[in-house]
Amino acid sequence: MGPESVVLVETLQAAYAAAREGRFDAAEALCARILAQDPEHAGALLLRGMIETESGRSAEGARSLQRSIARDPERPIAHVLLGDALMNLGNPRAALMAYETALRLDADAMSAHFGRGNALLDLREPEAAIASFDTVLRRRPEDSEAWFNRGNAMLALERWREAIASFDCALRRRPDYVAAHCNRGSALLSLYCLDDALRAFDAALAIDPTDVPALNNRAAVLRELRRYPDARGLRACARAPAGPRRRPPRPRQYLAGTRPAERSISSV
Repeated sequence: MGPESVVLVETLQAAYAAAREGRFDAAEALCARILAQDPEHAGALLLRGMIETESGRSAEGARSLQRSIARDPERPIAHVLLGDALMNLGNPRAALMAYETALRLDADAMSAHFGRGNALLDLREPEAAIASFDTVLRRRPEDSEAWFNRGNAMLALERWREAIASFDCALRRRPDYVAAHCNRGSALLSLYCLDDALRAFDAALAIDPTDVPALNNRAAVLRELRRYPDARGLRACARAPAGPRRRPPRPRQYLAGTRPAERSISSV
């Protein structure tokens, strides 16, 4: 390995270290230095693509990751990250192909199984999604987001009690999981267990009083209980502008959690 190659390796290691510490601007700047010397450096493109995706620039992230894969197609994590970017861009079918490519390279890549489940949920294939989440949970039974997404797949199948059981598993592992409280309440509302549903939405709002799905669904319960003035007040609260969120909820129910079940920023 020549002196220039040694410098590139050391720079990439420094970039990964910065990313692990959450210093994404510094990591991206180091990637830029590498790419100025080797524009198709697979490791730098991979890390830059991950940072771009995590920073909300998924289109740029997908392009960087596609270039990384073109240079080195044998890295499962590159295909997983590409799948994540494509999911953010609203293309679950292409994301599914990326996750399945990752699984052909490494059948034990839990982040690929998790992403595959999310893509299948978006493609309205909940039974196949459950199989993916079950694969994750056999290896990672403490993964609250896998339990949560399994519950969402059960909701899609209208298997309300099984959905509640999955949300309960998520909440045992993460009691402050607002989305799990909210979707558990939705399942209870579907079973017409109004008092239990109300308690679930109250639990969500005790954690985040501005949560729009919980406010709207609590109002729905109150209407069923004929408490119309209380329901109208909650609808007004739900229409009011909410404070900033790290992950905005989708309307009515939270859908899939987006964190891959197993991802770490590791050096090459």
